[in-house]
Amino acid sequence: MYSSFIFASNHREYFLTLALFLQKWDAPIGSAAFQRGIATNAAQQKLWRIILLIVISSGIISCLISAQAQTWWNKYGGEINVEISHLINQTERSLIIVDRKPTYIIPTSYSLAPNTQLLFVTQVRNIKIPNNISNIFLMNPTTQLRDELRQQNYQSIPIAKYDSSGMFQGMELWKAKTIN
Repeated sequence: MYSSFIFASNHREYFLTLALFLQKWDAPIGSAAFQRGIATNAAQQKLWRIILLIVISSGIISCLISAQAQTWWNKYGGEINVEISHLINQTERSLIIVDRKPTYIIPTSYSLAPNTQLLFVTQVRNIKIPNNISNIFLMNPTTQLRDELRQQNYQSIPIAKYDSSGMFQGMELWKAKTIN
């Protein structure tokens, strides 16, 4: 019997073997043990349905709350991104220059004002800043970028430094101002 249960060749044979296996181990249908089993199973089923409903409802409520939040425990570095975007959004016609990997600015870019421009620089030489920009920010600038801007008559001033761990470790926001 067990060998045919395990090695059933098609679905019909599988279900027939399963039915025979279950029938062999269950109490007869009309017996008191069978009736108690149904009552216990119905109560257990109701309990498990209630538990399942609570778990699914809790998951849905948690997803709705975390989706609405700007920062959450699983949104790594979210509070830093919100603070940086808040500092930049207070200004008008802003440009953010990034000369490192864009992984630092991409999470922040979602909460930036639409008129904020991003400039990703691969080579620090001869950076061309558009004329309509009034505020220039540097995200984690290298000394080469700051030196290049100094040659173009810009002074780099640190605004904020974040000493968190992980991806945002040592994150810095600088502002470049023209030297008169």
